[in-house]
Amino acid sequence: MQQLVLGLLVAYLCIAVAGGVQSPKGEIFPFFNWSLFTYVSDHRQLIEIEILAINGVRLDAPTRFHDLPKQFAGARNKSVSILKLASRMAAAHIDGDQARFRSLRKVLEATYLAEAERLKYRLVANRYHPIERWRDGSIRSTIVIGEYTVDRSS
Repeated sequence: MQQLVLGLLVAYLCIAVAGGVQSPKGEIFPFFNWSLFTYVSDHRQLIEIEILAINGVRLDAPTRFHDLPKQFAGARNKSVSILKLASRMAAAHIDGDQARFRSLRKVLEATYLAEAERLKYRLVANRYHPIERWRDGSIRSTIVIGEYTVDRSS
């Protein structure tokens, strides 16, 4: 058994050294792969709902839905369901599937945004660095997918 383990370690070492000499990258995956994480982006993108105005009162800045727990019960629950719904809405918008988009929008407005009689909101793709966002909430860039108005006052 010891000879088998020793043989495997020697074989592993030989493959690793040969990879450094033979491979253009200087490594053979999975034996040694030092550059694996250089190809992984440190940015993330999240589709979110931002509120612009509630009942005719414009907010100082676009505000994430989850940052308005006093105005929306769904924000108090801290549920990720609205993020999933927003992602599905963005996918429908990108695919050009207007019927599916309208259906998802009705669900959003009836389920999560129902507390406001009049509302202006937007669907956005926020690009961020996870550690920066965790630390100070910063967003690197925002792409507005669409801006929408709800008026139930009539």
